[in-house]
Amino acid sequence: MLIDAERDAENRKILAEIKASTIGMEDTFKFGCKMCGDCCRKRSEPVFVMGYDIYNIAKALDMHPVEALIEYTQCVKGTDSHLPTVFLKERLDGSCRLLRNGKCTIQSEKPVVCRVFPLGRYIDGEKIHYFSQQNCTGKGEEIKLKDWIDTFNLSEMDEVSIVWSKLVGSAALYMRTLDRKPQKAEEFFKACFHVFYCDYDMSKPAVDSLREGAKRLEKEFKGFKVNL
Repeated sequence: MLIDAERDAENRKILAEIKASTIGMEDTFKFGCKMCGDCCRKRSEPVFVMGYDIYNIAKALDMHPVEALIEYTQCVKGTDSHLPTVFLKERLDGSCRLLRNGKCTIQSEKPVVCRVFPLGRYIDGEKIHYFSQQNCTGKGEEIKLKDWIDTFNLSEMDEVSIVWSKLVGSAALYMRTLDRKPQKAEEFFKACFHVFYCDYDMSKPAVDSLREGAKRLEKEFKGFKVNL
């Protein structure tokens, strides 16, 4: 319990720091990409991806989401959420598996965390916020946040991002109710993995599959509810 309390305190501290660094649409930040690829190599922490990132990777590479998961990602149990958490694999030299000759092979469909770099992003209810980070030496011209978002079509992903956030948040809360039900927790973990990352109809927008998956979870697991 002490470890959990310390972790919660650290998470609150990090969240406070992030909120303090939040920038508005008309605010600017300095950035100039040097095309060095350092953000794709030997990262201090892995690139965590969301289900709709897997959908986009699979679409870009003409693969099924499960194939993309096996080829390019690893799955772990989230430390706090105890839910399936997926991140991109690295080669032995520490470079991203999706990097070829110093360039991203899925540039137009790369994960959100890569699109927003060097900024960070978090979701609070129905709102998406961006914050500044000191994580790149490529300082250059002043860039307005609104222009950066338009460059990578991030606003087009707002709906699916918010649905994802609500679904995962509700699943994490429900998982806490299964602390003393290990078999049920394992069943819920596996079901979430399929809904979050695998069961996408590639002929439809990713958000449609997530909504359908949420309904299946509600039907299969008594007490689980997500307000989408």
